[in-house]
Amino acid sequence: MTEDRLMDRLARLDPAPPERIAAASRDADEIRRAIEAEEIDELAIHRRARRRRIATVIVAAAVTAALLVPLILLLPLGDDDTSTIGTVPTTTAPTPTATTEPTKSTEPTHSPADHGPLGPIDVQAPTRGAVVTSPVTISGTADVFEAVVSVRILDAAHNPIADTVTMATCGSGCRGDYSVHVPYSVDTEQRGVILVFEVSAKDGSMINIVRIPVTLVPGT
Repeated sequence: MTEDRLMDRLARLDPAPPERIAAASRDADEIRRAIEAEEIDELAIHRRARRRRIATVIVAAAVTAALLVPLILLLPLGDDDTSTIGTVPTTTAPTPTATTEPTKSTEPTHSPADHGPLGPIDVQAPTRGAVVTSPVTISGTADVFEAVVSVRILDAAHNPIADTVTMATCGSGCRGDYSVHVPYSVDTEQRGVILVFEVSAKDGSMINIVRIPVTLVPGT
């Protein structure tokens, strides 16, 4: 019994006959060739797909170039008149021209009272720049303390050549008229100034001064 089992095991371990080995080798070769053929076919498919992608990119680039070139040619140049097509015309604001201010007079500056009847003292005669002879009539209106109006005449050297006072018809809160004839003495025709003012009741200084530049002519 032991011998029979041993022979059966040896039969099972006996290698296959040559025919079976050859058939198995042929099958293995066919399987290998099939695998290689599939790999070759897959590579060819990949190459064809890549060629299609490249061709698509080239076509797209050509179409883009064909569209962009006419647009570039139609763009306006910097100095071309066509650059104004479609633009809203702009208007240039006029440049303000400088105006020449009138030359300021070199005559003495007047106090606020000299700018009109609203000041405490208004001189109506003589007018500025008038040619006067002695005696000169000085008149106007005033609203001054106790209606006292003071007058002084200065020659070209600013020396006083006449001093006097006169009374307005009303004062200390109301406006009145005044008029006074003031004599003076000069040797030659020259520029002068007539001062009409109020004497401060507080300290005796000259206030509300009105300066009238005139030309003084010697009396006959």
